[in-house]
Amino acid sequence: MAYAAHHALLPSGWQEGVRFETENGVFSKIEIAAARQGDEQLGVVLPGVPNLHSHAFQRLFAGLTERRTHSHDTFWTWREAMFAAALQVTPEAQYTTAKLLYATMLEQGYTSVGEFHYLHAQPQSDALEMCEALVRAAQETGIALTLLPVLYRQGGFNHAPLKEGQHSFALERDAYANLVLELSRRYAHDTRVRLGLAPHSLRAVTPEDMKWLLELLHSLPDTTPVHIHVAEQEREVQECLEHLKARPVEWLMGNVPLDKRWCLIHATHLLSHEVKGIAKAGATVALCPTTEASLGDGFFPFTDYLQHEGRFGIGTDSQVCVSPWEELRLVETTARLQHRQRNLSATERVSSGERLLSKATATGHVLQHPHGLVVGASADLVTLNHEHPLLAGLGPATMLDTLIFAHSEGMIQQVMCGGVWRVKTGRHVQHDDEASRAFARLRGHLAERLPSLRV
Repeated sequence: MAYAAHHALLPSGWQEGVRFETENGVFSKIEIAAARQGDEQLGVVLPGVPNLHSHAFQRLFAGLTERRTHSHDTFWTWREAMFAAALQVTPEAQYTTAKLLYATMLEQGYTSVGEFHYLHAQPQSDALEMCEALVRAAQETGIALTLLPVLYRQGGFNHAPLKEGQHSFALERDAYANLVLELSRRYAHDTRVRLGLAPHSLRAVTPEDMKWLLELLHSLPDTTPVHIHVAEQEREVQECLEHLKARPVEWLMGNVPLDKRWCLIHATHLLSHEVKGIAKAGATVALCPTTEASLGDGFFPFTDYLQHEGRFGIGTDSQVCVSPWEELRLVETTARLQHRQRNLSATERVSSGERLLSKATATGHVLQHPHGLVVGASADLVTLNHEHPLLAGLGPATMLDTLIFAHSEGMIQQVMCGGVWRVKTGRHVQHDDEASRAFARLRGHLAERLPSLRV
């Protein structure tokens, strides 16, 4: 198939009259000023956005934790509500939730997702069944999936026992290895399903667990990514110092082969030498700014990280916001609040919106799904609705800035994923009202069972 865009955001910047050819789900040819008769005409084209971090099941309790349950409500009290909700998730509930969530991601411009998955030992199910529910949801909606089974072995630093709500996250090492290897075998030839490793955090695995995980990594393809929650909370940093004698990122830099395969999630508590170390190693930081604000995590040192040309992408966590444009806006506006300045991402050559999107779409390698409007990458693209009142009459660069900094529903027109149009006129082509109703019923049941989540 061939498509001709009036304007497209390539890695080299904005180009006019760009022709795309797709074959077997990837871009086979990209040319400038080469449109031909018969090409499908597109307007302003953006690259699809990778969602580096999702917990699909958490979408079930979106908006249900906004009432004070403790005199001092924090991330740690919110976590108790999350544990309680997780215990209610069956494989079917996982599938129903993920299917609607992934369709919504596509409608918003995400074309791949890293599913940080730790619901292993659920009642009347097994770890493989829970994974298969996510794969089925991704295959049916069309989003590219990177499944990241989580190793979760302790309830806190220094071999702290698992809490009641954490038992469903735990797998013994052998069971975890068997799960990973079985998934690797099943999807070895599926280009739309990839696999990575995910030690949950340094508080959930021991140094011995991490050493064992690195040995497992050697048995997998050398592009296999490793994702980890790190330095999300001040308490986490202090406990890490107490038990491991180093800050979380310090410990990683000194004890694992930190490189471009690694994705550090949140990382909101960093010192300057850690910022430099991450950037120098070529690791990627996955920012989920809406979640980080919602849970009171902290401020990522964004401007310092940019100065060192650090790699960053965005994720949703999936319990608050599902829009890449809103996440990108918050990355920038949070930095503006910190520094009392504007347009911190912008350079003399490019606007804030262009630089933010270009950086975020250059991180698909930690999902093993190459992104960007380049030959060989997955044929993923987003087109804008030039008739939207906030976009009409604007140039392409200003349209992008408006999309991010004045985002409004209806700005996304079409989304292609893997060479297939998954979203047309702003809605997923397989939009299913019954799926929406099934999800609503699940939320109702959850609120009834859990007084802390009752609406």
